[in-house]
Parts: sequence; C-alpha cells; structure tokens
Amino acid sequence: MRRTNGRPVLVGSASDRSLQPIALSEGAVDFNEAWLQRLVHAHPECLPVDEIEPAFDELLAVCMEFPAKRGPMDNLMMTPEGDLVLVEVKLMGRL
Repeated sequence: MRRTNGRPVLVGSASDRSLQPIALSEGAVDFNEAWLQRLVHAHPECLPVDEIEPAFDELLAVCMEFPAKRGPMDNLMMTPEGDLVLVEVKLMGRL
C-alpha cells in the first residue's frame, strides 16, 4: 500500500510529536467497527470528503445505524446545505 499523505503530527502546547500506528488488537479499547462508527459520528471532520467532493467541505453528523431496506447505514451525515452523505465504515487488517 502506498502512502499518499504524510504521517499525522499531534501539535500541542508542550511539544509536537509524530503519531505512530498501533495494532488494533492491543490496548484497553475494543477497536471494532462500532468504535469506528462512534468516532466518525463524534468527529466527522476526520473524513477527507472535501478531497472527494469539494462541495462537501463540512459534514454534520445526523445518526448511526440508520434503518434502510437493505440494512442499516453506518453513519448518516449532511452538509449545512442539506445534502445527504452516507458513510460505510470498515476496518482493514494489516496488509
């Protein structure tokens, strides 16, 4: 897998530091798709949607697990203009 963007850096008042990847199977938090749905719902700005469609420069979280005929949608978002955005989350294992 080729990296297209740089490594994230945490910028703080004490010191700046490069963030390192962690194994999702380690630690006290259960990193699963429900966790990822909650993260996206709480922080829609983590999605680079403006790189896909510049009109979607800001997303507002509406709900998670929105019921639909073919099954629930992971995250339902909308723009301030009222455009709907559906988000399907997937965790990938190590490549």
